Amino acid sequence: MRTRTHGEKVGMVKVKVSVNIDKEVYEKSKQLGVNVSQACTNYLKLLNAQIEATLAENKGFLGQASFTKEGWCGRRDLNPGRQRGRLMS
Repeated sequence: MRTRTHGEKVGMVKVKVSVNIDKEVYEKSKQLGVNVSQACTNYLKLLNAQIEATLAENKGFLGQASFTKEGWCGRRDLNPGRQRGRLMS
């Protein structure tokens, strides 16, 4: 893979995704000139590296499935959802 002079890789495939970001955080970031797409990509790279390092150190403790949809325990979370017995308006 070729690289440009400033180090950015050429030929990287990108996908379009939708994320929900706090409005105030987004507006402040844009005001400061932050490239939100690149910031999200960079953060996810760091997060992925941290998760992989944690998994390598603690193979028996959490396991890879703990960070994935398949690792979801299936128990009820703190989101109450629709309350039984209450009238919905």
